[in-house]
Amino acid sequence: MGKANIKILYAAYIIGIGLFFLYYLFPSKTFSDYLKSKIEQAAPDFTITIEDVRPVFPLGLKFVNLRVENKGTPVLDAQRLSVTPGFLSLFAGRIAVDIDCKAYKGEIEAALDFKGKDFMVSAADVEFNHVQIGDILFLKNRMPHNLIGSLDGQVNYETGENSKQIFKSDFVLTDFIIEFSSPFHGLEKLSLKKIEANFESDRSEVKVNRFLNKGGDVDGSLSGTVLINRKLEKSVLNLNGTINPNPVFTDKLGELGPIVKRILKKSSEDGFPVKIQGTFEKPRFF
Repeated sequence: MGKANIKILYAAYIIGIGLFFLYYLFPSKTFSDYLKSKIEQAAPDFTITIEDVRPVFPLGLKFVNLRVENKGTPVLDAQRLSVTPGFLSLFAGRIAVDIDCKAYKGEIEAALDFKGKDFMVSAADVEFNHVQIGDILFLKNRMPHNLIGSLDGQVNYETGENSKQIFKSDFVLTDFIIEFSSPFHGLEKLSLKKIEANFESDRSEVKVNRFLNKGGDVDGSLSGTVLINRKLEKSVLNLNGTINPNPVFTDKLGELGPIVKRILKKSSEDGFPVKIQGTFEKPRFF
């Protein structure tokens, strides 16, 4: 074996040993305590709990059992969250990070771009894979009814002119169930098989471009707007569309069932028109 090969093997050995000790001797508690103090100093309303922090090769960090709360309200519960720099963005003169997260029995991947002295997020692409919405404590604490379902899709965020924040999303929600906190026209729950939706938002208002369901208790489609309230359950609904309940479902509607059946007889194959107003907490149907 030549001297050059020996030197290469020796260098590889030294690097390997260094990486081994870096991983196993990484000061997890010291680093996590430092990170928590810095974040909570910058955002006093937030509390962060981290079980463990480990380096990720070639360059990054992996957080184990990460929990973020805002004034006691859970914002994120992740079994694992890895953060690595977006190397390709450096060639474009941008600062970016890639995030790989295991949470709510699913996977969340994100690419974030930062800009400005305050290091604020200027753009983001987030992808959800098989996320179980029933495990998201943030929704449980904000919504008046219990929600169950598997979420797949993506959310795109960018800052436009005058720092206007724009969100766009396409998603599919399968096996969706709403368990009502109190019976709604005799119903304890509503089941929808597969929801396909597209919406955009400027934070104050959500524009629902498409909300289509096939299968379950009701087939139908909706579009319209939702005016966002700081208390999510009090957000104002203004939605229009058509619904087509299946016969088994209409039988569960009690006194309302015969009325719905009469309307369906006079309607098209797509169902009858409906308007939804009120709030998430107290919706009104017309």
